[in-house]
Amino acid sequence: MIHAPHTTQYPAYKDSGVEWMGEIPDGWEVKKLKHTSNIRNSSVDRHQYEDELSVKIVHYPDAYKNEVITNNYNFVTGTCSKEELIKFQLSQGDVIITKDSEDPSDIGVPCYIADNLENVVCGYHLTIISSNNITLTGAYLSRFLQFSGSRNYFETQANGITRFGLGQYAIFNIPIPIPPLAEQNAIARYLDEKTAQVDQLIQQSEKIIALLREQRAATINHAVTKGLTHLPPEQGGTLGVPLYPSGVEWIGDVPEGWNLKKLKHVSYIRNSSVDRHQYEDELSVKIVHYPDAYKNEAITNNYNFVTGTCSKEELIKFQLSQGDVIITKDSEDPSDIGVPCYIADNLENVVCGYHLTIISSNNTTLTGAYLGRFLQFSGSRNYFETQANGITRFGLGQYAVFNFPIPVPPLSQQNAIAHYLDEKTAEIDALARQEERRIELLREYRAALISEVVTGKMRVPETA
Repeated sequence: MIHAPHTTQYPAYKDSGVEWMGEIPDGWEVKKLKHTSNIRNSSVDRHQYEDELSVKIVHYPDAYKNEVITNNYNFVTGTCSKEELIKFQLSQGDVIITKDSEDPSDIGVPCYIADNLENVVCGYHLTIISSNNITLTGAYLSRFLQFSGSRNYFETQANGITRFGLGQYAIFNIPIPIPPLAEQNAIARYLDEKTAQVDQLIQQSEKIIALLREQRAATINHAVTKGLTHLPPEQGGTLGVPLYPSGVEWIGDVPEGWNLKKLKHVSYIRNSSVDRHQYEDELSVKIVHYPDAYKNEAITNNYNFVTGTCSKEELIKFQLSQGDVIITKDSEDPSDIGVPCYIADNLENVVCGYHLTIISSNNTTLTGAYLGRFLQFSGSRNYFETQANGITRFGLGQYAVFNFPIPVPPLSQQNAIAHYLDEKTAEIDALARQEERRIELLREYRAALISEVVTGKMRVPETA
C-alpha cells in the first residue's frame, strides 16, 4: 500500500523562466544540459566485423523498455572500433535517451545506467548523457527527463514526417532545474522508493489480469467442448452425460449427442471483396473493417461504423445480419488468423470488409452465438494458426475454413452455452477492467509524483 507522501513545499519559489517548467524553489538554478554534461550520439550499429573489438551493446529496445540498466541485464554482443569503445562505453551515472523514432512521443525516453558496466557500449539511434556530477547527477537527470514537461519538449522538438529525430541543438539546450547535489540525491532516492512501490502494485494488478484471462479462456474451452457440466440436460447442461471421442485430437472427448460436422455443411461461408476505396457510382454503406472485427468480440447497432461504398452485388452478398460470425483470414502474424467477431444485432446497410470471412450459420443445426464461442476455443485458434500459409504475410485458404471441424450440440445446449459464456465472460471482463483502471490511476499517480518532485513543487522528507 502506498501512503500519501509526507512532503511539504519549499519556503520560497521563483520563476524558472521556462513556461513548461513553471516556478522552482529559491536556491535552484536552471542550466542548459550542455553546460552540465558530456553529450554524444552513438555510431555503434548492429553490424559485426572481424577486425573490431567484441563488446556488449545496449541497443534502442533495451534503452526504450528499461528505466534502469544494471550489471544483471542480459546484454547482446556485437563489435565496435577501439575509438567507439572509448567514446561510447557506458559508465555508472550515464543516461541514455532515444533520439529517433517513427513516433515523436517515443523521442527522448531516458534510461539510467545504475552500475559500472564492463565492456558495454551504447548502440545506434541513442544519445549518451554523462553528467559532470559536480553540478548535476545522472540519477536526478534521468528522473527529470521522465517529467511530462521534458517529454513534451522533446516531442515538439523532434523533426520528421514518417520518421522523427532530435537534432543536437534540442538536446544540448534543454533547460534543467538544478537543485543542490544533496537534494538531487535525496530526490532520486525518494523517487526510486516511491516508484518501486507503485510498480509493485502495477505488477500485482497485471498478474491478476493474466489470471483472469486464463480463467476466461479455460471457461470457454470447457463449455464449448464439454458443455455445461454443472447443469442437467433438461436445463441445457451435460451433467451426467457420458463422453465419447470426437475423432479430432485437438477437440478431445465430447458429450454424447454432440455431432462432429465440417463448417461448410452447417454454414454459408464467403470472403468479402469490399475494400476501402470509394467510388461515386457505388452504393453508400457502413463497413466492418479488419480492425473492427479483430478488436471486438461482438458488434452491435451501437458500434461507430465507418462509411464506404460497394456495388449492389457486394451489398447483397456481404451484408451482415444478426448471428453472422466474421473471422480474420489474413495477417502478418499467423496467431492473428481466425479471430472471431459475432454480429449480435440486425445491422442496417452494413457490409463486411476485405481480408475477412463471413460465416452465416444455418440456425437449424448451428447457431452463430455458439460458433463464435467455439472459434475462441484454444484448439480452434491453434488450428487456424497452423493452417495459415505464408512467410511474411499469412492467409487462410478456403479449404481450411470450409473443412474446419466443429462439435455441434443440440440447439438447446448451444443456446445455454452461449448465454452462460456471455454472463461469465462479462463478469471476468468487469474484474479485468477494474484492474486495468487501477493500473491507469497508478501510472497517473507515478507520473504526477515525478513531475511534482523534480520541479520542486513538492519537497521530499530528506530535504525538509
